[in-house]
Amino acid sequence: MSKSKGGKEAILDAARKVIAKYGVEKASVQAIADEAGMSKGAVYYHYRSKDEVLYALIDQYLRAAISPFKLSLISSGSPEELKASLLFGIRQRLEAWEHNQLQFYLTHEAIKSNKDMYDRLGSKYRRWVDMSEQGMSLAYNTKKPRLNRALAATIIAAIDGQVIQLLLQSEVVTIEELMELWEMLVDTGIEHLMEDLLAREKQPAAVSAAE
Repeated sequence: MSKSKGGKEAILDAARKVIAKYGVEKASVQAIADEAGMSKGAVYYHYRSKDEVLYALIDQYLRAAISPFKLSLISSGSPEELKASLLFGIRQRLEAWEHNQLQFYLTHEAIKSNKDMYDRLGSKYRRWVDMSEQGMSLAYNTKKPRLNRALAATIIAAIDGQVIQLLLQSEVVTIEELMELWEMLVDTGIEHLMEDLLAREKQPAAVSAAE
C-alpha cells in the first residue's frame, strides 16, 4: 500500500466522524479503522498513533481557519478585497459545523490531559492571532496600535464564542444576523477602534508636553 493522499484523507474523515459520535477518548484506532473500512494496520501505516491522527486533524482544521488571513497577506488586492476575504473566512468558520465540533473536543482534550496537544494548539492559535493582526493592518492601511494584538485576539475569541452558541443550537441569533454585524465591524467598526486606540496612545504624551 502506498502512503497515498487518499488513504490519509479517508482516515481523517473517519476520525472526524468517530469523534463527533463518541468523543475523543472513545475514538480508538480500531474504531477509526472500522469507520474508514480498512484494517487497523492500514491506519498505523499512515499514522504511528491515535495522537498523530489527532494532530493531523488539528493541522487540517487550523490551516482551513487561517487560510483566509494568509490569502489576505499574500494578496495584492485593495483594502476592500482584503476585508471581503476576512468576511469570507469568518462565514466559513461559523458554518463549519463538523470542524467546529472537532475543535472544541480537541481543545477540551488538550486542556484536560494532553500536554503535547496543548502546546500544538497554543502554537496554532498564536499563528492565527499573528495573521489576524497583520491582516487588519493591511486591510485598514494604518499603523498598529499598541493593543493591536489584543484586538486581534479579542476578535478571534468573539468568533469562538459565536461558534459555541451555534454548536449548542441556542437559537440566540442566526448566522446571517451575525454576518450582518461582522460586515459592519469589518467595514468601519474595527478601523474606528484602531484609530481610537492610536489616539489614546498619544494622549499621555500630549499631556506631558503641555505640562
